[in-house]
Amino acid sequence: PHTTYALFNAIRTHQIQSPSLKSSTEFGVPNACNLCHLDKSLGWAQDHMADRYGNEDLKLTKEQKSISAGLLWMLKGHAAQRAVAAWHMGWEPAIEVSNPDWMAPFLIPLLEDPYPVVRYIAYRSLQRIWPEILGDYDFMASKDILAAQSNALLEAWESNTPPLTPNATVMINDSGQINHRLLKRMLRQRDNRSITIKE
Repeated sequence: PHTTYALFNAIRTHQIQSPSLKSSTEFGVPNACNLCHLDKSLGWAQDHMADRYGNEDLKLTKEQKSISAGLLWMLKGHAAQRAVAAWHMGWEPAIEVSNPDWMAPFLIPLLEDPYPVVRYIAYRSLQRIWPEILGDYDFMASKDILAAQSNALLEAWESNTPPLTPNATVMINDSGQINHRLLKRMLRQRDNRSITIKE
């Protein structure tokens, strides 16, 4: 996985580190395990690290234990976290491991993200997992146009997608539908602070 952002892409950090979730839980740094297994929570990663490496359990929030870490970074994170998580939804190894059927409705809200780069990356990932439905998209368009494009895509996805396999970790309810209430709540909690990334 590519845990660092630069130049419209997630890139490899070129640092050698022992597997640990500490930087993810304390500072929100996306970790390699959850960037490949986008459908798994930090709790899942912690259990596997404890089994494999004997790592001590860290204190996790209820969301960190139960909701996909990739979704938490993408919906609630700051711009760099959103960019890195969205990029991995278009990364072939993560697509193969995580099954992309559920991903589109979580990428679609990022088409209205305050940061143009996040919008661009989200659209590029959507092209990779859902190429048959996407038309033209201008990531530099006005807010009204971005909202209209996003709403149209979500309607198209919902009308063309049968019920999904229930999976609370990726916010799919028992009816096989996206938990829109939880999705909207997470978007309201998004970290909208201004950040500057030296590229």
